[in-house]
Amino acid sequence: MPGGGTLYEVSAAGHETELYGFLGAPGGTDANGIVVGPGGYIYGTTAFGGAANVGVVYKMTPEGRETVLYSFKGGTDGATPYGGLAFDSAGNVYGTTNAGGASDAGIIYNVTPSGQETILYTFTGGADGGLPNGVTIDSAGNLYGTTSRGGSGSMTGAQEGVVFRLRPSGQETVLYSFTGLSDGGSPEAGVILDSKGNLYGTTYEGGVDYGGVLYKLSAAGQYTVLYSFSSSSGFAPWAGVVRDSAGNLYGTTAAGGGPADAGVVYELDTSGNYTVLYAFQGGAEGSGPYTGVSRDSAGNLFGATQYGGETECFLGCGVVYEVDAGGNYTVLYSFTGGSDGASGAVISASEGKLYGYAGDGPALGGLVYKITF
Repeated sequence: MPGGGTLYEVSAAGHETELYGFLGAPGGTDANGIVVGPGGYIYGTTAFGGAANVGVVYKMTPEGRETVLYSFKGGTDGATPYGGLAFDSAGNVYGTTNAGGASDAGIIYNVTPSGQETILYTFTGGADGGLPNGVTIDSAGNLYGTTSRGGSGSMTGAQEGVVFRLRPSGQETVLYSFTGLSDGGSPEAGVILDSKGNLYGTTYEGGVDYGGVLYKLSAAGQYTVLYSFSSSSGFAPWAGVVRDSAGNLYGTTAAGGGPADAGVVYELDTSGNYTVLYAFQGGAEGSGPYTGVSRDSAGNLFGATQYGGETECFLGCGVVYEVDAGGNYTVLYSFTGGSDGASGAVISASEGKLYGYAGDGPALGGLVYKITF
């Protein structure tokens, strides 16, 4: 996964604009978990930096002015925030940390607009899960997510992670515990939620061919493997999925799927048909899309790769790409590994603008960027 964190902008002509470069404490470093929230403000976390060098939650204007909402202390309040963020109607931010808490297995927290943190749940690392991957929220205030470890489903004794729900009362329920076998294991991304309460996500491991799975967990608790990844179709989906209004799912795999073994962008339709929309070729076209895709209202998909591109940063600095509704692939920007960062992610695609983050950048602390079409 990309490290660091720079916020940047790239124009349709291929011009990247850096919105904010993370320089370490107190503003944080190693950005992840960025979302565009109410009012067009950008919210995110950094895994390091802050008062105790264990990360912060921040708010940023569309022009790139950062405000640290909360700086983690590294004890029971959590450490190393990681994964997707969610919002409620009052503007509270919900997220998870990968470490900290009483058992050092991570927590679920919220931070108010004024910067007050509340610990909502502390993972034990046992049957309830450990190492959470962010949260999503429903209209009733229930939080849903996954953990990469913990659980009770494995027949081998390994802890392969869980899907969980946290009610506003603070009650955590394990909705599914992965076994690491044909049902998948070790999810590295959270879940998305449809209007009927069904959850969708991926696991990095397990499945029929041990390449990970794409799954559905119904509102009634029925778990279904929708697709089992393999080397020929792409494997190791590190990122989660996005869903269109018809119910089709889109995502990436970090490897496999073509002669270059460099990963794919895929679609799974509502009938269960799996289509590779693009198989990465490596080199200047990019490889290793560890982060997922964002989809705009016209059906175009946007993402970034960890490797490849025109500049060789050992394995390459990565690119920002588009797969349009007709299946055409275009490199929008190729990172250089300098002040513009490297190994990025696209986290929002709407109204002719792309927002994302990239590793390295100023003082190797990463940056946030924008691309305007």
